Amino acid sequence: MRTIAVGIPGDYRPFAMREAQGLCGLDVDLLRALAREIGCGVRFVETDWPSQLAALERGDFDVAAGGVTRTEERARRALLLPDYAPFTKAAIVRRADLDRFPDVEAMNRPEVRVIRNPGGTNESWVCAHLPRASHEVDPMNARIPDRIAAGEGDLMVTDLWEARWYAAHDARLAVARTAEPLSETLFKVVMVRLELRGLHAALREAWHALEAEGRFARILRHRL
Repeated sequence: MRTIAVGIPGDYRPFAMREAQGLCGLDVDLLRALAREIGCGVRFVETDWPSQLAALERGDFDVAAGGVTRTEERARRALLLPDYAPFTKAAIVRRADLDRFPDVEAMNRPEVRVIRNPGGTNESWVCAHLPRASHEVDPMNARIPDRIAAGEGDLMVTDLWEARWYAAHDARLAVARTAEPLSETLFKVVMVRLELRGLHAALREAWHALEAEGRFARILRHRL
């Protein structure tokens, strides 16, 4: 039986997180279900956000997932499975600062300490929209919310799904109450290496089968 290698950072709740019991999350459940549907095994390969796309192109793995946001560059450099889990950007802040950042202007000030994870669309958003804020880069995405809660930084810009997860699981944290969303509506995707058109087609067919049978919706409800 063929095994699909999936490159996944494993630091991005609720899509993929390395916990004590192993890798878990929405994308982990989804890739396992898709692999079973086409009669394949699945093997998860550790990667990181800055190198994930290049590693996919290099052939280090067949598929890349773990909370990947659709971008034009990713659509050019990989084959994408259907969009899912629509969201906007949001900021994680301390609950005491719930109303401190009503808009981007309030975030984009020298006294505001932003902690960002390198290599993804969250970092791109911060660099484009908060150039005047004080920036710190932390390569461990899953560590940043706790650092915000501890007062080592003021905010973390991320996807609304992750922001809601941490706000629900840590009483010290909240999703900043901004007057407008921080971005247009974006979507999560799973990337397949360009050369693997047959695998891409098989996974798309499996995806539609999961949707038709209601299994895809159950995965979403369980994790989101």
